[in-house]
Amino acid sequence: MKSAYLLLITCSFLLAGCNLFSSKPVSQPEPTAEAATPDLFPEPESEAVIEAKAIADLLTTEPSLPAGEIEVLPAYNDGSFATGTLSHTYPEAVANKIWIVAKVDGEWELVHYGSPAVPCTSVDAYEVPTDIVEVCISTEGDLIER
Repeated sequence: MKSAYLLLITCSFLLAGCNLFSSKPVSQPEPTAEAATPDLFPEPESEAVIEAKAIADLLTTEPSLPAGEIEVLPAYNDGSFATGTLSHTYPEAVANKIWIVAKVDGEWELVHYGSPAVPCTSVDAYEVPTDIVEVCISTEGDLIER
């Protein structure tokens, strides 16, 4: 009888020990995405993503743009010229305004930000193709078909 009790107690301790070591403690939190190990070898960004970020950086630091959260919405990019619009926390701040940038010596430069009536001086200075800007406005205020 003594050995039966001893066997029963031993088996109980063994089963309890297996349960302790085979399951996670209740107090241990599940790993989260923030706690995940950083990717030591991230995939390189595509050229298009790098270009889009460079244009967004240029536009969001432009002093003529209104303050607030700005989202750059590209419409066209051929690698030499890009155009688009902006989305802003105050929609009236950027309503009916466009941007045009040109790549000069490997860097994007702002050609125009404002109304769709692009000044001919800006278009001519950067030699913007006519398929991007078909009509510009002269210094006298006349619309010029290019």
